[in-house]
Amino acid sequence: MDEQAAYSFWCELPPDVLWLIINLTGFIGFHCVSAVCNSWRSVCKSYCKVSGYPPMPSDPIPWFVTNSNGKSVVEIYRPSINKTYKIDLPELRDTNCLHSKDGWMLLRNYSNDTYFLLNLFTVDKIYLPLLRVTDWFRGTFSTILKCPNVVILIKYDIQTATGELYVWKSGSNIWKTHQLDLDYIGDSTWICDDQFYCYYVF
Repeated sequence: MDEQAAYSFWCELPPDVLWLIINLTGFIGFHCVSAVCNSWRSVCKSYCKVSGYPPMPSDPIPWFVTNSNGKSVVEIYRPSINKTYKIDLPELRDTNCLHSKDGWMLLRNYSNDTYFLLNLFTVDKIYLPLLRVTDWFRGTFSTILKCPNVVILIKYDIQTATGELYVWKSGSNIWKTHQLDLDYIGDSTWICDDQFYCYYVF
């Protein structure tokens, strides 16, 4: 059996057999399986739909994601074992990350001023309604069952100390706009228990 034939054999592994393998893997193992080929990635996605989500690590310390700086490669640092993983995703090219949570990233593509949500591990993407605003932004989002359900973007004008708040909810195809009149919106934004917070870092 030549190398190409052997590769084809593994790609045609029955989904139920691959599910048994997935059940024995951990968080990183699951994503290694998903990266083998398109066929295996499809099976991993169907596994996520049935089980709710891929196997999650039980680390007590959050993982850290480096900014891709417009490149397609992002690094994820796992402090509990002092190990760094690299993920290469074309979707990350020409983007800035505004917020990350539960494996999802809120991204702005600065080449065409579009916004979208991307799951680093399942590569699921949620396109957000078009918002043709290029001014300074902060952004955040909340999740339900590990899936984004509300996104908030803030446009702020330092000169006039005013701004606009844009809100998108899952299933909607428009942004709702609210006027802001604040001295400063803070260094970071966060959504927790259906409340929106702006806080300062001293």
